[in-house]
Amino acid sequence: MLSFQFGPMFLEVADYLIGSPTALASQEVETSLRVGATTQGLYIPTGAFWGTEDIIKMADEGSLKVQGALRKQQCHHLV
Repeated sequence: MLSFQFGPMFLEVADYLIGSPTALASQEVETSLRVGATTQGLYIPTGAFWGTEDIIKMADEGSLKVQGALRKQQCHHLV
């Protein structure tokens, strides 16, 4: 788990935004991050996948459209 392994190290030198607030379900993770956050900012988003609520709203309204394309770059060194 990224927040458990590296969160305290990030907080030694910078603010840290947790990617998944579920990580705080572990008391050990929460405690280590709280200790590290005494000198830096610890930011906790409302959910792990930012924008999920907006995507759901768009899907409900029928305005969600997704397009994808896969392209292979030419290998000029083989020509």
